[in-house]
Amino acid sequence: MELACFREPLEQATIRPLQEKGVMEDYNNIIKSILKKSSSYKTRIIATGTSGKVYHTVSQVTGAQFAVKVINLKPLNIKARSRAYDEAKILTKISGQHPNLLKVFYIKEEEEFLFIITEYIDCDLLEYVDNQKGLVESEAKYIFSQILSVISFLHKNHICHGDIKLENFLIKKQELKIILVDFGSASLLKRTKYLDIISGTPQYVAPEVIMGGVYDGFKADIYSVGVVLYCLVTYNLPFDDQDTQNYYAWVENFHDSLRGEAPPRKFFPKVFISHDLADLIMKMLTINPSERISIKGIKKCPWFKKKNFDLVKGSLRSSRRYNSLRLSSWRKSVFGL
Repeated sequence: MELACFREPLEQATIRPLQEKGVMEDYNNIIKSILKKSSSYKTRIIATGTSGKVYHTVSQVTGAQFAVKVINLKPLNIKARSRAYDEAKILTKISGQHPNLLKVFYIKEEEEFLFIITEYIDCDLLEYVDNQKGLVESEAKYIFSQILSVISFLHKNHICHGDIKLENFLIKKQELKIILVDFGSASLLKRTKYLDIISGTPQYVAPEVIMGGVYDGFKADIYSVGVVLYCLVTYNLPFDDQDTQNYYAWVENFHDSLRGEAPPRKFFPKVFISHDLADLIMKMLTINPSERISIKGIKKCPWFKKKNFDLVKGSLRSSRRYNSLRLSSWRKSVFGL
């Protein structure tokens, strides 16, 4: 089952619906319900961004549920509108090609809105980690391996995601299956791996992105995945919201070599994780992108290759079975000081 490719200008193109057994929904009625031209679907807004909204829709007849991303094209400039179309093209290219990608059923432009209809999943990874107050390493490794698999798939297909964070991974809790979403910042890089756009979420974005100029989009993705892994096991962000501007200022003071004074100690809270995991995180969060570990290198790391983990019950912070990752280790290993 495949979505139709764009063979005509996107402004006039419609992707044919991807139908599953037992599901024959009229996707145009979903769009009409969002536009208030029909009442066949109940709709509610579940997320709002700079250029659009995400709706949860439920059929009044069948009870079928869908998520619909609606991008308002009217106020967008040419560059921003082009990125919206790029998102649709990328989703067309990858839909159904990997188990950890969101199922896309229908894409259509109508009344200067771009509608992207997908499967609905009611929990994201941020909510899941928040409820668990951090994950034990065995569970984190199971989730991380899925994340690495889907990012590896994107990179092999010349796609840089550009906004990797906990909120952009949905989770099917019963099977612990991770689904990557939101390709609004994604780029298709067939001729080059370099980008010059500043995108992503500040607390997850790589330093070279913040600094501006040209950077390797794939290496920037790996940094963001490292932040996600850090969050999974520590229940913390390496750089919290209130320190974002200080982090910006620190990064901007770097020389071209991206070497300089380490950030204040408050950026690195004390955490308790195994040495193998600490080593992997430090390699992923290496400031200099040319020295940052690759996906191939991650798969060879001792922590990733482990088959059996010591399941630790209770708080990771109080567990004596985990070694302390001290601040001096971060400064030496991450910053080369």
